Amino acid sequence: MKYFRKLLVELENAKSHYRDMFTDELSMNMSIDMYTTALRCAIYKKVSHDHRQLCLGLNQGEITADFNALGSVNLMKLIIIHLKIRLFKDWNSVSCRNKHHAYLRRKMDYYGKTADTNPERKKLFVFFKVVSMCTLIGFVQDFDFMQLQELDEEQSVEMDLAYFHMFEDFVEFEACGQLSFTYDYMNNICKSIGNHLEHKLTHSFSTYVITQMISRNAPSSLFIRDRTFIEERMMNLAKTTKRDYYDFPVQTKLFLERMMNSLDRFQKTPQVTLFKKFYSFLLKINSSIIDTDVYHLQTMYSTIPETCPLERHSLIFSLWFRYRS
Repeated sequence: MKYFRKLLVELENAKSHYRDMFTDELSMNMSIDMYTTALRCAIYKKVSHDHRQLCLGLNQGEITADFNALGSVNLMKLIIIHLKIRLFKDWNSVSCRNKHHAYLRRKMDYYGKTADTNPERKKLFVFFKVVSMCTLIGFVQDFDFMQLQELDEEQSVEMDLAYFHMFEDFVEFEACGQLSFTYDYMNNICKSIGNHLEHKLTHSFSTYVITQMISRNAPSSLFIRDRTFIEERMMNLAKTTKRDYYDFPVQTKLFLERMMNSLDRFQKTPQVTLFKKFYSFLLKINSSIIDTDVYHLQTMYSTIPETCPLERHSLIFSLWFRYRS
């Protein structure tokens, strides 16, 4: 009973923004099954955007999954592993969207034939129909993984059911406040690297990674509140980044080491000490977001560590940690 109350609250909250995720077609002749599925999709947005993005934005440690198991948590891990090697794929490209919609049309055609006589297949038909009218990138990413599986007809139905159950389970996890892998993941990273920063600073850092992952993979029309000018600038620069001639992780580490060493030029103060802690933290993690930021700090902002003033250090940390001097 407690779960249903929480789910109703989440569904009610989802009403306010679910329409932004769907085409106008959804509002026409919508059944109650389609409506509740649409609201669940709005809740799932928190899963695929807010929670999953930190795991993708921080390439820290290996996420292990059993390729022969179809449990909900394991399937989500398989999708994350799939997306980690496709961090810079343009999910909004015409070809990607066309491939996605063609896949969903095949699913609707298949399950539509038996939807009236098979309740389980009717659920899948309604689900794929609603998702076909949904603009959420999370589904485009999920079904990119699904399309690469080499399955016969029976196995394909089994996989679709497993995915649908994962979708329902993660909506329930979110509704019940049990979806903790985002900040648990961050906390585990902090423990593994011996982090010495305050929780609010690492929280700000993880929030930055999440919002940048979302905005860098989203349409340019997406509006995210409280984004500073430099965050907006980095987001736009990241979308133009060419990655075929620059060794990002190696160059990032070299830059951060040089930046930390450059602080030795200044008198030791609480601010300088904190800045060194920031760099120490960053040197122990791997992040595609920080990689592209560092690239543009050097190329577009002409940041040279050996002559870098404290004001530039402060600006960088205001970006990554919401630091305020």
